[in-house]
Amino acid sequence: MKRKYFFFALFATVAMSFGCSREYNLEQTIFIYDPEFQDLPIYSEWGYNTFGAYYDREAFISLYDGVPLKIVVTGDSTTFIFSGHKGSFSDEQMKMKFVFFNYNPSDYLDLLELDNTTYDLTQENIMVIVSFKDVDYVASVFEGSIQFKRAQNLYVDEHQVEVILSGLFNFKALVNDEPVSVTDGRFDCGIDNTNFFNY
Repeated sequence: MKRKYFFFALFATVAMSFGCSREYNLEQTIFIYDPEFQDLPIYSEWGYNTFGAYYDREAFISLYDGVPLKIVVTGDSTTFIFSGHKGSFSDEQMKMKFVFFNYNPSDYLDLLELDNTTYDLTQENIMVIVSFKDVDYVASVFEGSIQFKRAQNLYVDEHQVEVILSGLFNFKALVNDEPVSVTDGRFDCGIDNTNFFNY
């Protein structure tokens, strides 16, 4: 009888550890370099938790050990915050924030409505902010867009666990009175209750 309980307890422990590790693995970054744009991650739609773009021909990419994208809903706006670093061998922290006014998803599942949508970044109800070492600069965008090519549910063992947002962005702007070009931007990030905030 004790042997049955021992094996049951062992099985339950192993099953829980596999479940926890699978959930933990969803938060990991899978950084596969693009063969054409060699400093950036490939464009993907698998929830690899990466992003990248050229900021004036210098790579701005997600960190391996950080949260690449947080979404913050406050008042009448929603902010998509991409956190990473600029430069292939640099630790210069950088953030790029896309603020959408009059867009208020109540939880991360509402992000599915972004599937196959494109936004002109010159619109008055969208603001782009670039941050270096936590100093914010509002970008005066005169050309550019962000495209959510895919917004899809990710299921594990038939349970919905996160929404994957994948897309492209680029723009030209004045940042701190300097002309800047952001090109070849791409993102592929999983969103759940740990990186979606509504307050």
